[in-house]
Amino acid sequence: MCDIEAFFSKIHGKHKDEAILLALQEATTAERLLLSKKGENVEKACSQLAFREYSQSLKEFIQYIRCDTRPKLADDVKHRLFHTYIDSRKPYINSSG
Repeated sequence: MCDIEAFFSKIHGKHKDEAILLALQEATTAERLLLSKKGENVEKACSQLAFREYSQSLKEFIQYIRCDTRPKLADDVKHRLFHTYIDSRKPYINSSG
């Protein structure tokens, strides 16, 4: 939880619909932990700000995948991860969407 690079390792090569579903589930879990008392005990290293940023990054990724126009990403890590995911799917994009 709260590790965007680990999340992208998990979805590498997956169909875009599955990647969107996993990102949505992960973002929802992060937001629930942020708003619940359980979130205080989950990971000491993962602050409330980190939960928020992680959830927001996943939502940006969902938007990135759904749009034909790619947004300009200010964060170099997200830029690299988002493009790496798209590049890993290029052989399949034309045939399966």
